[in-house]
Amino acid sequence: MDEFKPRKIELKQSQNSANSAQDLLKLLENGELEVDHTIFEEDIVYTPGKKYACLLGGVFLMGTILGLVPGYLLIQYIVKLGPIWETTQTISRTLYLSFNHSILRYECINDQFANVKLTRLDKKSHVFIGSLSTGEHGSKEEFCLSLGGSEWMELWSTGNLKSNYQNVKEFCEISGVGLKISDYNREKFDLF
Repeated sequence: MDEFKPRKIELKQSQNSANSAQDLLKLLENGELEVDHTIFEEDIVYTPGKKYACLLGGVFLMGTILGLVPGYLLIQYIVKLGPIWETTQTISRTLYLSFNHSILRYECINDQFANVKLTRLDKKSHVFIGSLSTGEHGSKEEFCLSLGGSEWMELWSTGNLKSNYQNVKEFCEISGVGLKISDYNREKFDLF
């Protein structure tokens, strides 16, 4: 018998809020809740040397006209990691939870949760290939998740379409979310 079933039902009925996302994280940490599918997981350790190198790279980029915004964002990210003279560990995860048909996305910096978001999926949710801007001079195609209406989120941002395709198919099978890829895109990106 599932002793945590009442808690799961309560969380399932709650709205998309930081509190329900925080409650889910506590259940995950305590091993009381299983993840049905890991969409993305990244664990990076930033040493002081790596932070200094990124900071210098950001300053260099800001000195160029085209690198102004990326340089600023890089410096902002390094500052967010805490003191430059300390080692920092960041863990980013995007998870699918079937019991409430939702995506839980969080970032943890040195065991402190920095960004937590719980997004519920509905019957209109589906995966598609979207074109995302990479700046003034280009764009790239990535798998995105439509949340119904005009809302969507980028889920598979690393690698290329072909390398992520198996992960996308597994997610769609587990979650019941539709996979809507045109024949043109299947051919263009060799997704068979």
